[in-house]
Formats: sequence, C-alpha cells, structure tokens
Amino acid sequence: MAGIENFRTLSLITLPGSHDSMALYGGPEAECQALSLKDQLRAGIRFLDLKVFGLGDTLYVMHGVMYQHSTLKDVLATVRAFLTEFQTEAVLIRIQPESFEKNTVNQMVQSLIGNDQHVWVTSGMPNMGQVRGKIVFLQKSTFTLGIPLIDTDGKGQTKVSNVKDKDNRIIKQLNQATEACGGDNAVLTYTSGTGFGTFWGMFLTPKRVAEKVNPWLNQYLRQFYPNQPRPCFGIIAMDFPGIDLIQTVINLNWCLTIGQTLSGGVHLFSFFYSNRHKHSTGAGRMSVTMTKADGITVFTVTSDPQSVYPPLCQILKSLCYSPVCCSVSQHLRRVQRTSQSVLGALHIMVGLLNIGLGTIIICSLPSWSLVESTGFPFWLGGLFILFGTIGILSEKYPSPCLVIVNVILNLAGVAFAITAIVLSIIDMASIYMWWMCSDYDNNYYSGYRRQTTTPTPGQDIMREKCFEGKELILMLLRSMYAVLIVLSALELCLTISSAVMAIKALKSSEKGEKEKTGDPELYKPLLEEVTCNPTV
Repeated sequence: MAGIENFRTLSLITLPGSHDSMALYGGPEAECQALSLKDQLRAGIRFLDLKVFGLGDTLYVMHGVMYQHSTLKDVLATVRAFLTEFQTEAVLIRIQPESFEKNTVNQMVQSLIGNDQHVWVTSGMPNMGQVRGKIVFLQKSTFTLGIPLIDTDGKGQTKVSNVKDKDNRIIKQLNQATEACGGDNAVLTYTSGTGFGTFWGMFLTPKRVAEKVNPWLNQYLRQFYPNQPRPCFGIIAMDFPGIDLIQTVINLNWCLTIGQTLSGGVHLFSFFYSNRHKHSTGAGRMSVTMTKADGITVFTVTSDPQSVYPPLCQILKSLCYSPVCCSVSQHLRRVQRTSQSVLGALHIMVGLLNIGLGTIIICSLPSWSLVESTGFPFWLGGLFILFGTIGILSEKYPSPCLVIVNVILNLAGVAFAITAIVLSIIDMASIYMWWMCSDYDNNYYSGYRRQTTTPTPGQDIMREKCFEGKELILMLLRSMYAVLIVLSALELCLTISSAVMAIKALKSSEKGEKEKTGDPELYKPLLEEVTCNPTV
C-alpha cells in the first residue's frame, strides 16, 4: 500500500483478502486456508475474515463448530506486529459473532482494543493516509464497530454444485462491487465456495473449488489490465489464494504511468511512487513482475527508494534474480523427480570413459591420428561431463532458467555426439601401424631396408609372430574405437532423452502453474521473497 496516494479513500482500493482467514483445521470440509496468518499478511492479504465465539472473557476464533486454535487476542497481536514492521500498510478485519449472545461480542472487542489509536472503529470512510499502520474494523449485522460493509455474496451463493455456475456468479458479484466502489461503504465479494450440503457437489471441498476458481479468477481479472483507469472491485476474499493471484488483485490498483510502447506490442507499466515514502519503515527492494493480458505483456516495476543504485541497475538486478525465472520451482521438482540425476550420472560416465580411452589410444599411436591432432575424446568427454553436471543441478535446483540451459546444452550435445561418432569412424578406418614389423615386410618402401637374402626359419617364425602381434594390437585399437563409437551413440541417446524430458517438465510445469495458481502449497517457498516487500 506504500504506493497508494494518501488522499485515496479506502473504498476506491481493490484489496486481496482471505475467506475464513484462520480456518486451518477441521479437515477438508472445513479448511479454507493453507497459509498461517503471518504468511498471509506477508503474501499481500489485507482483509481478514474472522468468526468468533465468546466464552467467558475470551473470544475464540471458530469455523462453524471447529475451534481454530487461536483467539481474537492472538490474531490482533499478530496483525499489530506486522503493522509495526510495515507502517505504510493497513489491515481490514471483519468479525462475525458465532455466539448466542452476539451483541456481547461488540463489548468484548471494545474491551480488548481499549483506547488503541491504531485501531479504526468509527463509521466514517477514511482515506489511505488516515489508516496507515492501523487495523480497520468493518461492521455488518450485529457487529457495529468500524466502516459499514456491503456484501455482494447473496444467500446460498457459497454452495457450489457446478464450478462454471460459480464463475458466472462471481462475475455478477464483481460487477456489483464495481458499481458500489467509492461510496461510504466497503464492498466485499467472496469467491469461495463448497459443495457440502448439495447433492451434485457433495465432493467439492473448499480447496477443490479453489483449485478450479482461482486460476479462472486470475485470468479474468488480468483482462482488465489494459483498461485505464482499471476498475475497482473492493475487497476480494478468497479460499487458498496463491501469491500470483494475490499479486493480480494488487496490480488492479495501478495505472499506466509510462506510455512508451516497446517492440512487439509490449507496454511498460509501473507502480505509483512518491518520495514521501522514501524513509518509511518496511521499504523493500525493487521488484519486477510480468503478466500477460489480451496479447499485451505488462511489466510492473516497484522501485526501492532506499537503494544506492539508479533505477536502471535495480531493474536489471531484479530481472536477473526474478523468482519467475531463477527461483526453485517445486512443481518442476515433483515433475522431474530423479530422471535428470540418472541421465546426468550417465553423461559423466560417458565423458570419463571417453577421456580414458582417448588417453590409451594416443599413447598407443605414435603416428598421426585424429585423436592426436584434434584430441576429440578429451574435449568431447569434458563437454559430456558438463552436460551431466548441469542435468544433475537442474534437478537438485529446478529453476526454469537452469532447466532451459539444460535443454539448450543437450540439444547442442546431439551435434557433439554425432561429431564424436563420425571422427571415431574416420580414425578407426585410417589406422595402419606401418612402423611395426617393417623389417620383415618385403614391400617396405625404403630400399636400404629391403631384405635381399632368403630369411632363415627362425626369421620366418619371428615375422609371423610380429604380424600376429600387429593384428592383435590393431584389433585392440579398433575395439577401443568401437567402444568410443558405442559411447558416442549412447551419449546421443542421453542428450536426446535429457532434452525431451526437460522440455516435457517445463511444459508440465507451465500447465500445472496455470491449473493450480490458487494452490498456496506451490508458493510457500516464495514467501521469503515476499517478506522483503509485502506492501501493496
């Protein structure tokens, strides 16, 4: 939220939120989130949906009859700690009383917050500057603290029998939210749903619904990126939102600030930025994200005002270290399993055998040969070892860029393997150890060594033994060349297999990311990246 102008009213901001934010326990039918409250906030969630049950002087966080192992006091302490660290942010909270004496929840919440000046409990619609670093309560029904709330989710709209029908309902709700944005009320749209309580959707748990709805919602919202100004949708509360979907919601707040059109129809967009936030607590490093909508590639740039480097250097650094390309992909790890490690080990084995056989051959052939003049077993063996090492690394650290490098090297390895086969065949065909048994060869071209006398029986025996040894050595050398050819053919198969498997892994990963954009399990390793800049 650091990039949002102080004068903008809260009802004009599109915010990502979580439905039943603390519903982490109770089994598949009850669980609505996978990330802890702290991780949700650091991932970009700015609206919390809480159901509480008052017992004694304690407000317990519930989901139906399921206790979620937390109290409202614990939740507020976590949110306060987050806002202390990141003072440009604000967190909106809706409290829904679940106790029989619902009116007492207001008093209990008021007692809990006391006179805390960092909690907004009045009904007036504030602007962004008034609520930075504060908790903002939303009031509806029997809970009367905070800003009035309009809920676009009609009765029974959380029940899902058909996911496509749920998509259509969400579109209608978002249209209602757009019309209501900018007024004196906060606007809330739930995209969550469950098939529990229906016949046709009895097996649709909240997570299964989210796995279908969230990727669709991500693409639906991105179609509004080219719009200037982009529409306001108020608060969008989701089950199991992933970082990509959260960022898509956040990006709806930014307008076109650089009108330059790059080649290929690429437009450059950037966040609003103001020097007044230069020394604000929690400033993060520059980040660059890329999205696509209607054939247009949109770059979103967030600068780090505290950096000593100029913006251009920050952009280049962010691109080099972008998690889109160079971070470990858990989906790629699952897809590749141990295949690349096995193939990589075989690459290395082939490379070492090439170098070893090349050494033996070059020591056995003092005369001219391709092995001696080009040294192809050595540099090809070194390349094969390189291919294997990159293959193993691409599985151990399966970032998309490393897998792509592995594909490129293996495609080049196909040509190198064919080269090795051709050179080995040529050298094997040209082997002729003329220097052996030359004293017994009557056809030897040097006249002064030509035999002019009839050989003795002993000399004939020695001659035969010499030629037998020569044939044996030639056979051994040709056998080593044959092994080189076989190894090169094996390397050809390995490079093709490695490239094909890596390409399939990349395609599967891309497809998996699109299908499961809303599954936060895929994004947990990225939360450390988000913690450096959790601001909207």
